[in-house]
Amino acid sequence: MAIGYESYMTHWIKACRDKDLEGLSSLLADDFVWLNMFTDFEEDRNGTLEWCKETDLCPGFGELLYQNDEVLVATHSVDDPSDVPSNVMFIVKFDSNGMVKSHHHIRAFDR
Repeated sequence: MAIGYESYMTHWIKACRDKDLEGLSSLLADDFVWLNMFTDFEEDRNGTLEWCKETDLCPGFGELLYQNDEVLVATHSVDDPSDVPSNVMFIVKFDSNGMVKSHHHIRAFDR
């Protein structure tokens, strides 16, 4: 069973804002990959957790668009102390054990 949107985003928020990586770390598969199509950004599991420790960006809740046991499609806000706030649309893919295989940012847009 895949994790729900609110739980998923709560773990990202804790990791980025509070630097509490335990919850997010427990969700990510060993071969997890995070991709952003517009900035040509790609990180593996360890790189993603390290990025969360170092970032000043803070995600927030948005809107769940679709979810089943294989995929989650949603939006979330991004607060950036050096830029205007924005929103991101993303797709999360789960493996057969419900672990997060990938997180694809597919669109970023201003609020």
